[in-house]
Amino acid sequence: MRLLDTLYSAAALAALTTASVEAQTLYTLDGGAGIVDEITGPPAGFCGYPTGPLVGGFPYALGFVCAAGTPPTPAPIFPPAPFGIAGGMTTNPITDTVFVTDGFVITEYTSGGGPIAGWPAATLAGPITGMAFDGAAGMLFITDGAFCAGLFPPAGGCAAPIVAIPPWPALPAGSPLITGLAWDPGGFLWAVDVGGVVSMIPVGGPGGPAFPVVPDPVCGALGGFGPMQGIALDTASLPGLGGGPPALYVTDGAIIVYLVPGGGPAAPTFYTTANCLPVPGGPISGLAYTSHGIVYGKGTDPTGILPPTAATKGQFTSPSGPVAIDLAGADPTPGGMTVLTLSLGFPFGAGAACPPIPGLGGNLIQVAPPFAFTLGPFPIPPSGAVTLPGAIPPGFAGIQIMGQWFVGKGSGGIQTSNGVEFTIGIP
Repeated sequence: MRLLDTLYSAAALAALTTASVEAQTLYTLDGGAGIVDEITGPPAGFCGYPTGPLVGGFPYALGFVCAAGTPPTPAPIFPPAPFGIAGGMTTNPITDTVFVTDGFVITEYTSGGGPIAGWPAATLAGPITGMAFDGAAGMLFITDGAFCAGLFPPAGGCAAPIVAIPPWPALPAGSPLITGLAWDPGGFLWAVDVGGVVSMIPVGGPGGPAFPVVPDPVCGALGGFGPMQGIALDTASLPGLGGGPPALYVTDGAIIVYLVPGGGPAAPTFYTTANCLPVPGGPISGLAYTSHGIVYGKGTDPTGILPPTAATKGQFTSPSGPVAIDLAGADPTPGGMTVLTLSLGFPFGAGAACPPIPGLGGNLIQVAPPFAFTLGPFPIPPSGAVTLPGAIPPGFAGIQIMGQWFVGKGSGGIQTSNGVEFTIGIP
């Protein structure tokens, strides 16, 4: 069975009831250091699920230069957050790319940090203070704190973007400056301003205040270091998917708060395990949500060698771009075979097994049947790596899936991988 077929089957079962859903990962922009970090968690509970809080990242000031000699690479941001408000970031969930700005230049990167396109941020009068991305329309929204605009980014290189929606006033005249944007698939923007007020902004027209963030009922006055620096929306928490209110992330540059509209705490999830998340590294100048999968737990090998590892590629949205579940480091002894098992999470199963369940290598850490699906068997090549690609069609958002690889070694015995988990969001 192909990966896509399995996701179809899981979606059909999930439609029978309301599934509990989780967020995915967060990108943070450490503008002072010129680094993009990716975080999740932090690890919690007896088993320390999930892996984290820091799970990836890349330096973004890498000297991407156009043929004409113009460097469309954002510089490290000075003064860094929380004392400055320029800079921001967002992600395209369909192409799994990342947009970064220092306020004056915008550059698009692969999720691994390779520059794709860059251009001067000259559409608005002031430096860019926040960005958001509509994955369904392929549109990048930017703000200079007072006005917003919508752009179609260039396909690559140093061409200018297409201004699809001319600048419009984001908030009524005299409002505090906006420092962060997030796209809501419902058709509007969430914004946070320097004073800690979250607003809802319709496309093309001014919005208005929705609720204050500071003081927050769980995290107190956040880090207390100055203005808000970013906002992100957990698209797997939207009404109708999880049965509750949407969840937002807001940061002052030092702490990220997970909350619901109105300012109350959002329910902790499998990998947003706390409402107050200290930022790894220096204070951040931007925040973005992704639908990346995450990993948790550890694999096993009966002979004590390093076990294989599971990972994912792409953003698991509905619809999605290319996605994949990978296996690496499996025993390459000829004759080895592997299967990938996928299971639906709560309420269909019991969630990630903690402690691991003995059997089949001694480390069953995904959810148990009856809602489990098996892909394979697949032969293990000399590289010890297997990739199962696919794509998710529309209409399947809100499904939590957990997976684990099992390897029958050519030399005998069973290896198990760590676990992977993802919840299908909305682009």
